[in-house]
This record gives sequence, C-alpha cells and structure tokens, in this order.
Amino acid sequence: MSDAHGNLAALEAALADARTFCPDLIAHVGDMVNGPSSAGVMDYLSAEGIGGVLGNHEEYVLRCEEPDAPPLWKTDRFAPAQWTRRSLTSEHLATLGTWPITRRVHPDVVLVHGTTRSLREDFRAETPDRTVQALYEDLDAGVVAVGHTHLALVRKIAGKLYVNVGSTGITLDDDPRASYGLLTCRRGVWEAVIRRVPYSTTPVLVAARNDGWLSEGGGVAAAMVHEMLTGTNWTTPFLLWWGRTCPKSSSIDAYRTFARMRQIEPLI
Repeated sequence: MSDAHGNLAALEAALADARTFCPDLIAHVGDMVNGPSSAGVMDYLSAEGIGGVLGNHEEYVLRCEEPDAPPLWKTDRFAPAQWTRRSLTSEHLATLGTWPITRRVHPDVVLVHGTTRSLREDFRAETPDRTVQALYEDLDAGVVAVGHTHLALVRKIAGKLYVNVGSTGITLDDDPRASYGLLTCRRGVWEAVIRRVPYSTTPVLVAARNDGWLSEGGGVAAAMVHEMLTGTNWTTPFLLWWGRTCPKSSSIDAYRTFARMRQIEPLI
C-alpha cells in the first residue's frame, strides 16, 4: 500500500479488504502522513505491525521546520506539512526518521517510494521501458513496488515486474476508491493485481474540519481533501494556477477563487 496521506478511513477499508486474502505481509510504500488524520494513520499502522519506507511527504514533514529546509517549504504552500508536523508527537517524528528509503520485504521484492536517487522520481504509463529499467537498475529484485504518482500501474519488462500500487488515500484517476497492490508468487512467478476498495469519505471531511487540517492547512489542504472526496487531481492544477495568476494572494483566497472556477462550493 502507498500514499495514505492521513486518510484513515481509506486505509482501514483497504486493510480490511487485504486481510481477506490472508497475506503473509502488508507494507506501506511511503507518504502515509500529510493529511487530516496523520497521527491516527501512524498509530493504526504501528498497532497493526505494518512498516514501510520513506516518502517525499515524510521528508517534507520531517524537514519543513529545519533551518536548512528549502525556503519554499516554509511558505503557506507547505502549510499542510507544517500542520502535520505540529499534529505529530515526538515519538511519531522519531519513528518516521527511522524509516529507510528502500525495504526488501521478500528475497524477490523491494519497495521504494520513488527511486533510490529521489523520492520524487517516478515512472508512469508513458515512461519508456528502457527508462524504467534505468531508474531501478540498482535494485536487484524481480519485483519493484513503488508509489508517489497515485496512479496504479503494472508492467513487466524483461522478466522483471514493476508495480505502482497507486494510493489508498488520494487517488488521481477520477475513481475515489482506495487503491493497493496485491502481489502473489505462484510456482516462482510473480503476479500483481491492483485492488480498488470503496469507503465512506464522510469521516475524511469530519476529521479535516474538526482537527485543524482545513483551518490551518489553508487552500492546499482543502485541495487535497477535494482529491480524497473525488479521486480527481486538484492540488497540482491549483498550485500552478495560483503561482501564475495570483501569487501574492493568500492560499485560502486563491483556493476559494479556484474552487468557484471549477463550480465547486469551497470547503473553507
């Protein structure tokens, strides 16, 4: 599983579905935090004994208040990460700091959020096979499972299986159902199936409104909630529009205008 982004309701639904297959192992491929219920997601995964690897949003949360953090990370464009850091305990942050970039969960299977070079590097449907191979040539494994794009994808190249498991918390393919990957080995051959699981988004909106995510995370946090509710890409288009059209506007003012342009009632 990957990219829960503090969406506890989606994660619980995905895990309930996964357990019907009696899996040998469940792991998370990064970006479990930076969302309305980040502390709840961390506590839930810890209670279930589920570990994983570092994602770029864990990096944002861990470093956004550090003196050497990129200046952009200290602006209101990163208000959700700043709020998430404040919402987590010192124990949560210490745990995040121990997560590795890669994790071998089986002799044949390695997890990495992006690539070993960058947590923000990825492969997509349009990425050529040779490029995919080059991105992961340093990983000696028959199966490479990744996240980051929030777009599920299974591709076999030269006998090696590359799987983007999608996102449990924020899908971006216009289908709001939670996504995760089911990996199975039969007679030495690995197969991957992408599972989609419906869940109620009501708890997401309740948590976002009651716990400070919307009021303190501002327009970017609201855009992320729209993605959780609809499965439609909001954050990237909003950030691009905001930066090009009204960069001096507050995140909330820019978001309200952007939402109305999309003919949606603003959440804040």
